[in-house]
Amino acid sequence: MKTALGAVILGILGSAVYFLPPKFEHYAQLVNTHNDLMKSKDQTKSDAAAMTRNRERFERDPEFAEKMAREHRYIFKNELLFIRENAIEK
Repeated sequence: MKTALGAVILGILGSAVYFLPPKFEHYAQLVNTHNDLMKSKDQTKSDAAAMTRNRERFERDPEFAEKMAREHRYIFKNELLFIRENAIEK
């Protein structure tokens, strides 16, 4: 009886040694994936906050909107724009 019980316990421990390591590796991969997704989520939140601040600044500050439009070479209708490629900005 004791021998059979010992064999069963040994079999359970042996199967645990066989089946558990892949689960630990998979768990480690899941943890890494989770950490990467959380970093991505935090970056997305900070990007969204920056865009919200810029949108609010565009709405409040017409000079900022004009400056950004000029930097990205937007022009008004019927406006002629000359671009000097190597101009030194002040």
